[in-house]
Amino acid sequence: MNRSLPLLAVAGVLVFSSGCQHPAPATAPALDNVGLPTLPVVPGPDSGHIDRVNGVVAGSAPLTGRAGEPVTVFGWALDAAQKELAAEVYVEIAGQGFRAQYFEPRPDVGKTFGGKEPLNYAGFSATIAGGQIPAGETSMRLHIVNHARSGQYVTTPLPFSVRP
Repeated sequence: MNRSLPLLAVAGVLVFSSGCQHPAPATAPALDNVGLPTLPVVPGPDSGHIDRVNGVVAGSAPLTGRAGEPVTVFGWALDAAQKELAAEVYVEIAGQGFRAQYFEPRPDVGKTFGGKEPLNYAGFSATIAGGQIPAGETSMRLHIVNHARSGQYVTTPLPFSVRP
């Protein structure tokens, strides 16, 4: 997994070479548990990464939150086997699934995976509503629905602690 990707966040309108436009939300609404995809897990190359949780860069310090407060997660995800954007991205925390906002600008990811323009929008963010995650030691990981919607990639869990 390439953990050297620089962080980038830009709000505005996403415009693809086809002329298709997709608004990039300036602020994401808090998410509720919607469950996890039930598609089969497919093997494949690294297809996503959690970059930051509550402002802390993953791998630089323990990832933590406080009970009753929102949890904000940023990163990138794609269908690396097909070199296409994923269909959907979910953040799993404590066994609960939260659908992430997807198609956020990440030109560093596009460049790393061959310069294909749509991959410049492989960023995601998720703000999980306060009170959704119980206090205690748990983990978080990504469920990335592949481009064809025929399977999902699941990333390695990261330790996550929710303090009372």
